[in-house]
Amino acid sequence: MNCEICGARREQAQSLARSIAPEDIKAGQYLAILAEVEETEPLFLTGESWRSADLPIRYESFCHYVEPLKVLAVCVPFVFIRYVTGDVRTLDCRQTRFAHLPEEYAEFVWKRHKARLRAAEGNKGSKRQR
Repeated sequence: MNCEICGARREQAQSLARSIAPEDIKAGQYLAILAEVEETEPLFLTGESWRSADLPIRYESFCHYVEPLKVLAVCVPFVFIRYVTGDVRTLDCRQTRFAHLPEEYAEFVWKRHKARLRAAEGNKGSKRQR
């Protein structure tokens, strides 16, 4: 049976995104950012409490908007990725937790995002010509 959304076979449609270790990341894979590690110094500490505190404070912030990222190159702990928009960026695996996306899912979402971006660019171009 096929998925109603993307047409993939049922067993492919039910596949899972899985956390991936930095040493398992390879060029050509699709990833998503699960969480990023943030660091901050507490603003509420004063006097002696500031000196005795473990600084900085590290916490994980979970991504609210997840999109597929294509891995272009890897040099652990760094991963060079491309966003759907075409922008590229180097991410640090020590500050980013990744999930490996199944290829069928990632390519389907990638194509949908690309189509949406092209449509948005087409609308901007038609407004300029008026």
